[in-house]
Amino acid sequence: MSARPVPEPHAHDGASKTVAVLAWAHTASHRRALVERLEQEPMIEAHGAAPTAAMVIKRALLHQVDVVLIHQDIPAEEVDAVRAGIAERGMRLRLVHAPDGLQNLGRVLLRHSVKMPPLASVRPSASRAPVAPAAPIPGGGRGNGRIPERATEVVCISTSTGGPKALVRVLSALPAEFPLPILVMQHIPEGFATQLAETLSSHARLPVRVAVDGELVEPGTIWLAPGDYHMGVVRDRTRIRLRLDQGPKINNCRPAGDFLLGDAVQVWGGAVLSVVLTGMGRDGEQGSYAVREAGGMVIAQDEATSVVWGMPGAVARAQLAHQILPLDEIAHAIVRRARRPSDSTVSTAPACEADERIAL
Repeated sequence: MSARPVPEPHAHDGASKTVAVLAWAHTASHRRALVERLEQEPMIEAHGAAPTAAMVIKRALLHQVDVVLIHQDIPAEEVDAVRAGIAERGMRLRLVHAPDGLQNLGRVLLRHSVKMPPLASVRPSASRAPVAPAAPIPGGGRGNGRIPERATEVVCISTSTGGPKALVRVLSALPAEFPLPILVMQHIPEGFATQLAETLSSHARLPVRVAVDGELVEPGTIWLAPGDYHMGVVRDRTRIRLRLDQGPKINNCRPAGDFLLGDAVQVWGGAVLSVVLTGMGRDGEQGSYAVREAGGMVIAQDEATSVVWGMPGAVARAQLAHQILPLDEIAHAIVRRARRPSDSTVSTAPACEADERIAL
């Protein structure tokens, strides 16, 4: 059977852009509530609602929607089924979970539509080389595609469950002369960032700071997102500053890796290295799409060394990771991306040395 042609997504042009959205919820009352809320947004074209995964795919094709807005009553396995269906058909659309209370819904949908590449696999075009077949990776993992040649200018790390110990292992193995800024998003509640920063600082050779709104991003420094705030970046003429945002939760999280990576791509483009470590959920997946689409590099922790292979597993299963590595190999991979041809002194600390200093 020949593949069904897939129409191009709606254009998003300047101030006139609109986003075509299909709602998805199990119950009629939830579907009605989502559609009514979508119809209140001037930049949104509401295309009704679907009750099942099969109907989502059918109506998304029929209406050529840009975004599927998912109610919280939809279980993860159904979302995965739709994700597989749109990838199989080469459809270019995004899957976005409805924010708590539907607050700032229009802004959330516009952000995902304009800033984030599609969750489904994007069809190769004449202007972009196809992804190379997966190749074996040291440590037993497999990656997808050739390692990007563009130099890395910033490292963004996203993690959740098991993250504090994983961060100690990675950050303690980086050398004191590491030349790039490192932005860390660990899912933590409000009030715990200072304690975590102190723990990381006691192991790392680089300075560790809790992010402050408006602070200049400096090389060789680690910034940690504070609890209950998204951490992002913004370009200020020739300088780059941190920005904190208490906008809607993303993936039910604030801070969120997807927020950080979306901002990073806007500022650094393909010079971003996304590192997704152990954690529950899918945060970091959409952001890693953005990084990969811009020409940056993505590294995911392997399943064997993860406490929970949710976040890195989502990135790996979506074939976004250029490398899937054991935890103790990730610091070395980060240093390789930071090294310039003339750099011969940048090296990671021996794994045993990093191990001896972990005391969480």
